[in-house]
Amino acid sequence: MPLSAVADATRHEPRGGQSSPAPEIVIHYPDEDEIEATLSYAAPDAPTRLGNAEGKRSVGLANALLHLLGATDEITHSLPLAAADSKTAAFASFVRRMHGSRPQCRASGDAVDAGAELRWWLDSFSADANRGRDEDDGEGVALVAGCVQAAVASLIENTLSRTAFGRCFTAVLDRTPPLGDNVAAPDSAVEMSASKQSCALTIPLERYAESDSIDLLSLLRIHFGIKPPPAFFFGFSGPARPQPPIPKTCTDAESPDLNSNRTVSPIPPTPSSPVPPAPLYTTLPHLFLILLHRPTSASNPATLHRTSIEVPLDLDLGFLLTPAASRANAAANKHVRQNTFYKLHGFVTQTEGRCLCYTKMRGAPWGGWWKAEDDSVVGGVDLGNRVNSKGVIVLLYRVQEAKK
Repeated sequence: MPLSAVADATRHEPRGGQSSPAPEIVIHYPDEDEIEATLSYAAPDAPTRLGNAEGKRSVGLANALLHLLGATDEITHSLPLAAADSKTAAFASFVRRMHGSRPQCRASGDAVDAGAELRWWLDSFSADANRGRDEDDGEGVALVAGCVQAAVASLIENTLSRTAFGRCFTAVLDRTPPLGDNVAAPDSAVEMSASKQSCALTIPLERYAESDSIDLLSLLRIHFGIKPPPAFFFGFSGPARPQPPIPKTCTDAESPDLNSNRTVSPIPPTPSSPVPPAPLYTTLPHLFLILLHRPTSASNPATLHRTSIEVPLDLDLGFLLTPAASRANAAANKHVRQNTFYKLHGFVTQTEGRCLCYTKMRGAPWGGWWKAEDDSVVGGVDLGNRVNSKGVIVLLYRVQEAKK
């Protein structure tokens, strides 16, 4: 049944004492805490092929983000049913059409084109959205470098932030500067009164050399001005001791931006310019979106900045909470405590401005990873234990579900 047939998908009461089969689509009407009606349905088993007949970089970026967001459980559990905002309604309509493809046609057959439904989005983040295959390499790469933040802001922050799906990305930031490990925290009321919301974290990579290789955890600590925890040796604490670089395994030999030969030093590289510490969080989001800003390469304008980032599949983000929020979280009972453990749901990477997405599909038989680039979809990708990429530009972490 296509997802557009919402009227036929309502839940029916059992008759004659026998339970009816589970509906393909369930409508959730708003209650006191919700502002809109939503619908939910089973997660797709494969990414949908998305069209890009003219090979436009802007469309490729949009498709990679749609592959990433469209594979989340949250979008299939809380898609707006009848949004009053025209842009939100257009996005929901496209997702229903994308997920409404027959399962056997999602990874084969005709590709789904965003078309007129999302033209407003493409135009909002790219003045050069109409450029085709003849676009200059340097201009095309610069297009992607400058559009990632604008694309995410236009779709999630400006359009979907008031929806149940958009609120999954909302975090609460503290405006006061982060505190050192040995500095007393200010009054919590002052901290909370100076908070603001954010839908994504942006980390600039231009401060690092293109030959640098750094793990994401160290990158986050530097960005937020947080000292690494002391190392312990035989019961004594002290500064971390230098260790020889440990080779990291490649996750997918098919992609040239995912490396097996790079090494990541246990001592992170130092940024070329001072990094003002970013504000910490008082509330972490359900979906943690990280944007890695890569400018065009100084040595080769046809590529983006190539600092290599090691991306873990599992991440504890508790160190990003303010001291007051950390204390409150530690004191809270298990029913209201924030879960700070996250799993990598997917990421967008690029090679010379051509974007592709690696994402999990919960509906897939093996529950594993897929590689999607426009209308090319490959399943059964093995990412190993970590990703080491010179091209990753977007990371999406999903809070781990509590074990029952």
